[in-house]
Amino acid sequence: MVDFRYQRPIRPPRRVYRRAVILVAGYALVSVLVVLTHLSALTTPDFDPAYGGDRSADGRPTLQVGRDVRYRIHVREGAASPRDCVLVTKTGAVHPLSLDRSDGSPVEEDGVRYRWVGSFRSPVDAWAAVQCTPDARAPLRVEADPSELLPIGLAFFAAPLVLLLAAVMTLVTWVRRRRGKRLAFVRPATPELDAEIAKRVAMADRLVGGTAQTFVLFRHGTLVPAGTRTGHDAVVHATELLRRSADPGDGWRVAAVDDGWTVACPESGLRVLVGDDETRRPDTQEIGRIGRAKLRMDARRPMVLHLADGRTQTPAAVAR
Repeated sequence: MVDFRYQRPIRPPRRVYRRAVILVAGYALVSVLVVLTHLSALTTPDFDPAYGGDRSADGRPTLQVGRDVRYRIHVREGAASPRDCVLVTKTGAVHPLSLDRSDGSPVEEDGVRYRWVGSFRSPVDAWAAVQCTPDARAPLRVEADPSELLPIGLAFFAAPLVLLLAAVMTLVTWVRRRRGKRLAFVRPATPELDAEIAKRVAMADRLVGGTAQTFVLFRHGTLVPAGTRTGHDAVVHATELLRRSADPGDGWRVAAVDDGWTVACPESGLRVLVGDDETRRPDTQEIGRIGRAKLRMDARRPMVLHLADGRTQTPAAVAR
């Protein structure tokens, strides 16, 4: 069983930016739904209260009402409570009102206290008067319900906070990505990993068999000649040569071997093993690109996987 170290990025991926986008998009969707469900409150023509009794010319509270807008009715403390109410428009049309008498609270204005009667939703857009029985000149107070605007107001005032939060999230993600480092972690051995290593080692032994020198195989498949050196000396020499040859440029050649290909650098003698399962498109350009990428990864962080002696055609101990 062989364990080896590999590098894993700890910086957040680009998809983390989506969180800010999702936040803003979700807020926009909720805001649109709130506005659509409370659209009547935005079109309310008048939020000023209207008064009946001695505060009105004909004794009835008269105001411009909007369709589907909720209105609240109060009556002056001490006056008789209205029973049934109707909405009388300027053209004389009469619309019965269905009063919701639940969850109301009294109102005090200019030292005058009004008790709760009920609320209704206007069936029309019109200039109209509210008339109740038994007293058509009852001292009523009628006003549009301002609480209808509360959800819209909350959505409006939350906009800067949501945008600020999204900006902070984006900035934090950007800073973390800029400062993110790649740390080494130990990848435990697995059956799949053992099979991969065994295949790579077998390819290396077949390639160096019959040669008169030692070769060092690195983690990603780079096979580096070490001359007649052995053990630690071979590893040190191969590592230095690997780092000097990290970018072969155009000086590479592709050759087919059993179970894959080799990408060779004639000037340095380096060869990179590319298994037949490492590419979907087995053409020279693709194999060369993969080989050079593996060479750069081994040069960036050299990790010896195997030491092969071509003179004996038997692998030596693994250098750790």
